[in-house]
Amino acid sequence: MACIHYLRENREKFEAFIEGSFEEYLKRLENPQEWVGQVEISALSLMYRKDFIIYREPNVSPSQVTENNFPEKVLLCFSNGNHYDIVYPIKYKESSAMCQSLLYELLYEKVFKTDVSKIVMELDTLEVADEDNSEISDS
Repeated sequence: MACIHYLRENREKFEAFIEGSFEEYLKRLENPQEWVGQVEISALSLMYRKDFIIYREPNVSPSQVTENNFPEKVLLCFSNGNHYDIVYPIKYKESSAMCQSLLYELLYEKVFKTDVSKIVMELDTLEVADEDNSEISDS
């Protein structure tokens, strides 16, 4: 809804890119099933002061679809002709794993009052048992 509000407030920047009635277009966007495109991405770029880079095909360089010279970028993957997914850099995955690990440690120790070292030891034992079982089934 914030994007629709921004489009309405900045009509003069976007109306030329819309076929038909601008107000009817905005009304259609209120439906969560409605697909968005370049106009909405341009609005989001200006709203959040981030440029958008879109990957369209594997092994093909992405396209920078907004060129507002913002230092921060949003990476998206466009698929099936109508769907965008966020693309996270590898370092995001690594830092998220670290944060999740710390969160679980705090949760288990402070909330559940569990001895985390005991759980880790039990998990290590399970991994060894799994490795032993896979060696037996490979024979």
